[in-house]
Amino acid sequence: MQIELIDEIIENISAGDFRPRLKALYDLSYFNSEKAFAAAMKSLSDGEPKIRTLAVKSLKKYYHQYQRTITEELIKLLSDPDKETAFAAAEALGEAADPKTAETLLKYLRGSDENLKLYAIIACKKVKSEHIKETLVSIIKDGAEAGDKKTLSAAITAITGNLSPDLLPMLIRLGLEDADARVKASAIETISCLNIDKKALIEIFRPLLTENNARVVANACVALHNAGDDTVFDDINRLLKNDNKWVRASGCYVLGKIANETAFRLLQKYKADGDPEVRINAARSIFAVKTEKAARALIEMASDADNTVKGAVYQLILKFSEAHAFWPVIDLLKSGNKTLAVMAASVLCAIGDDAALPVLKEAFESAPDGQFKKELNKYLRILDDIHNQKKVSARAMATYRETTEDRADDAAGEIREEGVAIPIELLLKPGEEKNFAHIIIEKLFHKSQFLREEAAAELSYIDSKKAVFALCRGLADPVAKVRAVCARSISRHCMKYPELLPEIKEKLLELLYDDYPEAAQHAAMALGFIRDKNTIPALLEILNHESANTRLYATMALGRMADKSVGTPLIELLNHEENKKVRAAIITALGYIGEADYYDTIVKNGFDDKDPHVRASAVEALSKLKIAPETITDVIKKALGDINNRVIANACLALWKMGDLSAMTYVTKLVKSNDKWYRASASYVLGQIASVEATNILLSLKNDQEADVRLNVAKAFGNIKTPKAITALVEMLDDTDDVVKNTAYDAIIKCEDKFAFWPMANYLKSEFEILRFMAAVVLCNIGDPACVPLILEAAAKERNEEVKSEILKYLKLFVHNHPIDSFKDIFSEKYNNQAAAEEGLKLVEQIEVSNEVKVSIYTAAAGSQFKKVASAAAAKLEALKG
Repeated sequence: MQIELIDEIIENISAGDFRPRLKALYDLSYFNSEKAFAAAMKSLSDGEPKIRTLAVKSLKKYYHQYQRTITEELIKLLSDPDKETAFAAAEALGEAADPKTAETLLKYLRGSDENLKLYAIIACKKVKSEHIKETLVSIIKDGAEAGDKKTLSAAITAITGNLSPDLLPMLIRLGLEDADARVKASAIETISCLNIDKKALIEIFRPLLTENNARVVANACVALHNAGDDTVFDDINRLLKNDNKWVRASGCYVLGKIANETAFRLLQKYKADGDPEVRINAARSIFAVKTEKAARALIEMASDADNTVKGAVYQLILKFSEAHAFWPVIDLLKSGNKTLAVMAASVLCAIGDDAALPVLKEAFESAPDGQFKKELNKYLRILDDIHNQKKVSARAMATYRETTEDRADDAAGEIREEGVAIPIELLLKPGEEKNFAHIIIEKLFHKSQFLREEAAAELSYIDSKKAVFALCRGLADPVAKVRAVCARSISRHCMKYPELLPEIKEKLLELLYDDYPEAAQHAAMALGFIRDKNTIPALLEILNHESANTRLYATMALGRMADKSVGTPLIELLNHEENKKVRAAIITALGYIGEADYYDTIVKNGFDDKDPHVRASAVEALSKLKIAPETITDVIKKALGDINNRVIANACLALWKMGDLSAMTYVTKLVKSNDKWYRASASYVLGQIASVEATNILLSLKNDQEADVRLNVAKAFGNIKTPKAITALVEMLDDTDDVVKNTAYDAIIKCEDKFAFWPMANYLKSEFEILRFMAAVVLCNIGDPACVPLILEAAAKERNEEVKSEILKYLKLFVHNHPIDSFKDIFSEKYNNQAAAEEGLKLVEQIEVSNEVKVSIYTAAAGSQFKKVASAAAAKLEALKG
């Protein structure tokens, strides 16, 4: 169905009148496929500016998969003659944040074309680069001197992505103290993003409430609220009650930035304000409140008497895409208003909830023949397609998977069991076919402990309710190691299935009492990730448990939640806790919460503790507090005189994170120490710094005579995302120490960053089997379909059958999730390799995808230039159609 429907929509984009073409491009945004992506990319060069603008906006969902392809085209659009298109491209580049665009953007920032410079400023908002930061600072200074307020305002906003506390004086002098309201308002937004003491921010912003410009006052109100100033609602009320419509509109804008229940209640009063400008801002702010009540309130405004307001509300309704709007939109579908009903059908596709199918079908069947019915039918087909795609796609990522169960069953030393009962809920239903995910779920309940551990790890990569439900049951497995892996895996997707969370949280809380430390630790981390405040009372109760380990894991969970309400109980426990691990965990937890008020507690209880682990935790925790760096610098520097290597290392790292360049001096001293533990700690710090200089120093430690140092070097390289680090790790696979060797192996095999693509592609051709295998695994982890032809070519050449089998297992896991994208080049003339094409054709039979997808792939293969491939594909195609 998708192929026919999407082809129809794409055809409508490229031909006909402007408005139907624009609507077709909007409909294309509901699809997430290579074909839809290609059509959107093609539309970037359309002759109609509004088509180009919408195409830019529709590409956001593809940033992760096609970032570089997209940004290369967006860069060109910065020079588009249409201002709206150029602006949209600039904003999109800012969101994509591709570091590879930095060089081109710098050229534009330093160029003489003022329009291009302005768009480049907007585009570099989230691109991290010291060169961009320096250039923006220069533009801010030049803009202030030349009086170019538009550029000055944009540059102040753009520097948010490269913000640091040292910029505060400049932002105050050239931003807040500027007479222009735009500049002042931008400076407020940027300064509010600084990681400095909240009290200091309040002191900066509160005087701005007396300004004679509504926009400035509004931004100041938002900034004060974000800084924790609860009295700001009095100031907001003054804006809302003002006789000037623009001031009231600004008050509504502020409430949209706050977007909580209190803000929503206030906004309700301004839905019927006498001025349309106020009502429009009220509508925008109500949209920002993501609740069902707010969605209903916005829909009510669709009947506004003013066409401008009504048009703005319509546009906002069309932007609904989250679950909170589902029922209000269902009611809108039944409203009897054809225009609103078509909008509702469109929005239901954006939300993508299968529950809308019967309602939409009923609306379609009861509609009279005509254009209205055709529109409903189109959206019914789109939603049905989304539903079908969910059913056939098991979202798995590349991971090791042993398929020969006999090999595992006969493994030496394996614990043999009677097996674990698979829950009835996980058994196949009538008419349901066994798919890839179900095979792994079954393995979680196998009699072999080895296979259950393996399945628990693999299920973390499968995004489905059944997978999460299975992991929840696995938390009660009779074998501790399986419980631990289930606890580690379950946090990855459990938040998407709130109906399962009550049982998951209950089992995780029980697991905190587990005698197996790894199981309890992973349970604590999972609870911290879920961050459900309803579990806080139970966790606080566990703080009084007689077992130090149980108190430790409850503390870890509370710390990960970073909720201020747990601070006092943790401090009370700290005052009488005797166990050093628990004391260290409490101080770490206070650091995660980050309140500046904890400064004295951390210094008093942490820095003078007799245990070095506690002191090291105190240094790290202090550096995480929401407090001005200069307040803690002296205390951190005192820790550099500690006798323990871990404390010194944490102090070095804290100083470096605060921008204190002297940190590297102390790190160098650690590197040159005769004590191996000091050198090992230096390696840890260098891995966290991860700069070019740090990498070069680590290279000098790679061949240290002490294995403990080399071990930390391997871990550090695993944290540095550069080809140089990967090369070093490959060299460390030859280390004489097995632990170091295994650590280097783990660091490589876990890599999933794009920088490693081409280094790994080259290792596919290595003379060493282990490197060829590792390269295939990492390429699948990275997740770029461009790796598929390369791996197939390597598999075709592989002479070792065991290595080939393992490579193809990983490739099968990857291709299963991206079948169309994976095979797009294999059978084309672009990729001229017969052996790879033949391997690819074999692989199609081994993956579980719909016949529709297979038809698409075989059709492409039937057109192959290689007769053997084309003939085999044509035969398979004929069999499918028959």
